[in-house]
Amino acid sequence: MNAAPPTDAGGRCPLSARVAEYYAGTLDDARCRELEQHLEECDACAQAADTLTDASDATIRALSSLTAVDDDEPEFQRLEATLLGTPATAVGWPRAGRPADPPVGALPCQFGNYELQRCIGRGAWGAVYHARHTRLDLPIAVKVLDPGRLPDAEAAEQFLREAKAAGQLRHPGIVRATDAGQHNGLYYLAMDLIEGVDAGRLAGEGPLRVADACEVVRQAAEALDHAHALGWVHRDVKPSNLIVDHEGHVRLLDLGIAGRHDAPPAAAPPVRPLGTAEYMAPEQWTDFDRVDGRADVYSLGCTLWRLLVGRPPVPGGGSLRRERPDASRRLERLVAQMLTREVALRVGSAAEVAKRLRGPARTANLAALVAAESLSQDGKDSRTTSVVQERAGVSRRRFAAAAAAGIGGIGIGAWSNGAWLFAKSEQRLRRSHWRPLQPTDGLWLSFGAAEEVEHKQLADGTLRLDAAELALLSLGHAVAAPLGVRVRIRQNEWLGASGVFFAGRQLADGGVESFQLIELRPPDNPKDLSARRLLWSAWSVGSDGGPPTRTPLAETLVRLDRAAGDQLLEVTIGAGAFPAVRWNGGLAPEEAWTLSAEGQRRAARGPRGAAAACVGRIGVAAAGGESVFLQPEMTYLRVS
Repeated sequence: MNAAPPTDAGGRCPLSARVAEYYAGTLDDARCRELEQHLEECDACAQAADTLTDASDATIRALSSLTAVDDDEPEFQRLEATLLGTPATAVGWPRAGRPADPPVGALPCQFGNYELQRCIGRGAWGAVYHARHTRLDLPIAVKVLDPGRLPDAEAAEQFLREAKAAGQLRHPGIVRATDAGQHNGLYYLAMDLIEGVDAGRLAGEGPLRVADACEVVRQAAEALDHAHALGWVHRDVKPSNLIVDHEGHVRLLDLGIAGRHDAPPAAAPPVRPLGTAEYMAPEQWTDFDRVDGRADVYSLGCTLWRLLVGRPPVPGGGSLRRERPDASRRLERLVAQMLTREVALRVGSAAEVAKRLRGPARTANLAALVAAESLSQDGKDSRTTSVVQERAGVSRRRFAAAAAAGIGGIGIGAWSNGAWLFAKSEQRLRRSHWRPLQPTDGLWLSFGAAEEVEHKQLADGTLRLDAAELALLSLGHAVAAPLGVRVRIRQNEWLGASGVFFAGRQLADGGVESFQLIELRPPDNPKDLSARRLLWSAWSVGSDGGPPTRTPLAETLVRLDRAAGDQLLEVTIGAGAFPAVRWNGGLAPEEAWTLSAEGQRRAARGPRGAAAACVGRIGVAAAGGESVFLQPEMTYLRVS
C-alpha cells in the first residue's frame, strides 16, 4: 500500500496547485511527468483533476455555434475576435481546484433521517455518501451539495425542484430518487443504492463485444423512452451514467440536469451549456432549454460508439465499420442516423433505437461482463457504486464513485481538456481487466467437412470443439492491440491439437483470407509422454477454394502438467514482432524458440506494424479429436 502523500499546514497536498497549471498547459515536460506519476498515487489530486473545468468555456461555445459554410474565413475571423476578447475571468462558473467537500461533519454522522457512513465519491459540486435510513434501516445513497460550489441560489433551487420531479419516474431501468430536501442549509438527494459497474468502467480498458455494447444501449433506450413519454429529457446520457448490475440489468443514472421538453424557457438561461461535451447533441450547445428526446438519442449514439470503439466519436471521424469491421452494416447505419447533426434526420425516438438494437444484442451476456470486471479487482476492496467517473488520461485508476444522481454537481459532468494534454512517458504494458469470450458467429472455418465438426457451449461457459481436421471457432473480433488471450485447455489423451488463433481476416465475400495460430501438438516421435510442441504459424486461404497455405514461424517444447489436468495457455500479441507465450504460468522465452526463415525475417523487422497485424478475429482451434476450452478470456493492454 502506498504511503499517504505529505500535506501542507492547511491539509492540502503541496502539488495540488500544479493540477490547474497542468491542464492549462503551462508546465514543462519534467513537471508534467512528475505530476502524472503523482496523480497515480494521490487520490485528492487525481479527483481534483477529474473535476477541473476549463476557464475557456467561451471557446467551446463559439466553436459549437459555427455553422457549416463554403468559406469559413469570415466565421474564423469572428471566432478569433471572440477568443482574444474574452478574459478568463468572464466565465460565470467557478473553477474547481479541489473536490467538493460539503460541511456534513465527521463521518459517520447523522444527517436528517440518514446516517452518513462513508463517502463513496466527490465531484465538482457535491459528494455522495453510502448511508443508512435510520427509521427504515435500509441502505441508501445520499448526495449532498457543497454550497460553496454552486453558482447561485437559483441554481440550487432548480436542482431541488427537478430532483423532486425526477422522483416521479418509475421504471426498472431508472434509478429511483426517494427523497430530496434541505438539512442544516445543505441540499441533498437520496436514491436507491445500486451494486454494479458503470458502462464507462466496463469499457474503460478497451471496446466491448458488439452484442454487449448494443445491449447496454438498448436497455438505456427503453428507460429513456419511458422518461420521454412523461415529458422528460435526460440531457446528460453517457457511459458513466449507465450502471450494469450483477444480473445484467442496466440502470439510468444522473437526472440532475434533466428537464421537461414542454417546459417554458428559463427566464435566465444557463451561463454555459450543461452536460458532458463529448456526448452532447449539437442543438444542446445553443438551445439547451428547448431540446427534446432526440438530443438523448444523439447522446446514446455517442455512448454506443464509445462502447464499440473505445473513445467518443469525432465529428467527421468516419464510419463505424472502419473502426469495428465485425459490426453489421445495419448497425453502422443505425449509429450514423443517431449521430446526424440534423435533428429532423435523426432517429426519431429512443423506442426505435431499442427496437433496432434487439438483433445485434441477442447474444449479449452483461452479467458475465460485470462478473469479469469484479474478478479483475484481484482482491481489492469490493465497492458498492452507482457511478464510476471516467478520467481523461489517467484512466487506469479506479475510483469509488457516486450515487445515482452523479457527482458532477447539479448533475453536470466534469469537463476535461482531453488526453492530448498528457505528455508521453516511458512506454510499458499495463494489463487491463480480463473479459470473457463467447462464440459469436459459431464455426468460422473448417478444413474438413463442416457437418463432421461438433461444437457446444455449456452453461458455465466451457466450450467443446471436436474436429478431425483443423477447425476454428470464432470468439470475437480484436479491434486494437496489443492484447492478451488466455484459456485453459483439456484433452483426454493429449493426442490432438489445441490452441488459439488471432488476426483472422475475411474477404469481401465473407470468405476467410488469413489468420495466425498458436497451437499445442504432440511431438512426431514422443519419447517423453509429457512433452508437447508449441507451434506458431501463419495461414492463408485462397479465394478459389484451393488448399490452405501454412507458413511455420516458430516452435518450442513445453511440458504438460499431468497433475493439474487443465493446461493454461496465455498469449500476448501486438506488443512486438514476437508473441509472448506463457504455458502453465511460465514464460516461453524467445531464445527457447526455433525460428523458421520467415520467423527470422519477422523478428528482424522489430515491433513496427506488429499491433496492426494482430487486429482481427480471435478464437480457439482444435484438430485430431475433442478439445475442451475453459474460461476463454481476452484483455486489451495499455502502452503507457
